[in-house]
Amino acid sequence: MNLAVSDIGSFSAIVGVPTALATKLQALAQFILTELESWASLLPVLKAAAVAGTKVTITVPMNKDQFKQGFNDILNAPTGDVKTDAVLAKAKRL
Repeated sequence: MNLAVSDIGSFSAIVGVPTALATKLQALAQFILTELESWASLLPVLKAAAVAGTKVTITVPMNKDQFKQGFNDILNAPTGDVKTDAVLAKAKRL
């Protein structure tokens, strides 16, 4: 999956996406991937508890508000490219 995230830059260059936007897309993809991996890491624990018939307490990797804030923080961070920042300023936030 990390390869897919890093390939965003290569693919973006081929299709003509500005570097600043490609970097932003990579950051968003990595953020989402990291959260998915965090949730996936809980599955073996939950499965083992279910098989053993035991109760388990988990800590949620990120709650909804934290996820939204992190996603929006990435969108709000300036790229250094005026045109890209202008386009991203119009993007819908979570």
